[in-house]
Amino acid sequence: MEETTTSLVDMLWEDEDPRSVIDSRFGFKSVEQAGRWIKETVRKQWELDIRSCNRIAISDRNALGWLNSPTEAFVAKWSIASDRFAHLNALARVVAWLGKEGVPISAPIPASNGQVQLEVDNVSLALQRKIDGTILDVGAPSQVRAAGATLAHVHEALAAYPESLQLPTLHPPRRTLTSMVRGWLDGDRSHVPTAARQALEKAIESGLDDALPTQMLHGDFRSTNILWSENGVSGVLDFDEARVGPRIDELARSAVLLGTEYRDWNPVSAEVRSTFLDGYASVSALTQAEVRWWPVLVLWYSVAMIPKSEESSSWSRAALAELCSSAWRD
Repeated sequence: MEETTTSLVDMLWEDEDPRSVIDSRFGFKSVEQAGRWIKETVRKQWELDIRSCNRIAISDRNALGWLNSPTEAFVAKWSIASDRFAHLNALARVVAWLGKEGVPISAPIPASNGQVQLEVDNVSLALQRKIDGTILDVGAPSQVRAAGATLAHVHEALAAYPESLQLPTLHPPRRTLTSMVRGWLDGDRSHVPTAARQALEKAIESGLDDALPTQMLHGDFRSTNILWSENGVSGVLDFDEARVGPRIDELARSAVLLGTEYRDWNPVSAEVRSTFLDGYASVSALTQAEVRWWPVLVLWYSVAMIPKSEESSSWSRAALAELCSSAWRD
């Protein structure tokens, strides 16, 4: 029996009217029309008995549709960003491989033609089974530690992916970590606390080791992309921002941004970052070069989040608190 498509639609992080965006960006005259389209497309391309579309969420040029069959729940994700279609196709194959390696993800379901990422009706589309769970609670140390361990497992798996550095849509970083931080410092950073700028400049001038191996990284590992169910991480979501770089770069960035949600972007405490790092190191120990880079990158990503219009923001306080940590006192 056909169920009525819900009219529920929202924006994950943008402050725009989703009903207007579903038309202006995606070309649907209504949410109901979008729901009918995704149901019929999945029925046809995957030969599944899709009965309803409960919700549609929009993020930039991407949309997610929550679908139900009589026995299963699915999530369809489609993109209108044609310049990224090749990238999405390559990443879908990576994620499918990760699922076979035991990484907690929901692998894309092959369509009837065997492809895991389809180009149909001028969109790039993938389908996966819905993962049960809630977004990571950074107030729960056990979850934070498990998230760190999970990132280490993700990194190990991504490093082993065949020809990971040869994927045509992933390019090794053109700059070293030193030049990235140095280039950022050379911009207008008058809104950044002087002590933080000086600490970063001193650290960079001390001669940190830039000869770090690079590998494929998740690209956006933080609470909204980590699902927790019962006593473990049930799913790592959204590999769309996958990139190549040193793993310590992603580890530090993820520690700083771990608590950021769709429209709530606040820093976590030093204790949360330390617990996250401990979880990672319990699976994969850091090298001495990575240990030296850790506080530098944590501070850099913290100050990079300071809004130019809010010098006394929570991110400023977080950066100054980081300077008081043992990593900067020693």
